[in-house]
Amino acid sequence: MKKIRFAGILIVLSLVLLPTENIIASGDKTYTEEDHKRIVDQLKFEIDSAKNVPSPEIILKQEKVRTDSQITHMLYVVPLSLDKWLYRYQLSRWSEALIDAGLPMSGAFLFHSLQDEPSDLVYNAGEGYSNTVKNSEVIKNFIKSFRSELPSSGNYYSKMGSLTLNKPVDVYLSLNKVSYIAGAEKINGSWKVYLRLYDIYDFEHQNYTTSNGVPSAFVTWVNNHAADAQEAGAIVPYSITIYIQD
Repeated sequence: MKKIRFAGILIVLSLVLLPTENIIASGDKTYTEEDHKRIVDQLKFEIDSAKNVPSPEIILKQEKVRTDSQITHMLYVVPLSLDKWLYRYQLSRWSEALIDAGLPMSGAFLFHSLQDEPSDLVYNAGEGYSNTVKNSEVIKNFIKSFRSELPSSGNYYSKMGSLTLNKPVDVYLSLNKVSYIAGAEKINGSWKVYLRLYDIYDFEHQNYTTSNGVPSAFVTWVNNHAADAQEAGAIVPYSITIYIQD
């Protein structure tokens, strides 16, 4: 439902991961075997490092208790920023409704945004919602297509771009459009794929004409209400990084 601001992220990542002197440009940008290896090694390093990051599930459970108590207290003491806390009270109920409706990822991500300083969420390969996203139709098709591009010679390959995760509904409402970096490494004759998805959870006012089977007028109203809540400080943007291996 949200407008994802990812323009520029790929440029920054390419500057960090791919120094310009190592890029061979000929019409469309192409990369050397060394460039592909650098990206794959970076992805492997990040996946290994993510093992030491606190589990998002633990973070979200702790927040649930703390935020519910805080919202209830602030409503009674009538804070200076009343709109902010009224929005948070309402949206916390929305998050529970999403979870009750079988959309746990959407509910959890919305609730996480109701913190004053929400932590960035990192899901390592094989962990929690990483598996949910990996099993989505879009990611399955992407990995299949990516594998079809792997070269017959060489041991490394990579690409980057963006994806729209429009199925299933829980993933669509939680992430929608994400940037990605994909890499592959040939090990003992077989290719192993590493994938990083990156998103900023935020909302911007817009008018939807299509909305994945949900009435567009309703999606527009919900999205813009959330954008109003963000402007009031009730929703605070944060980043979501998801790693996948195949």
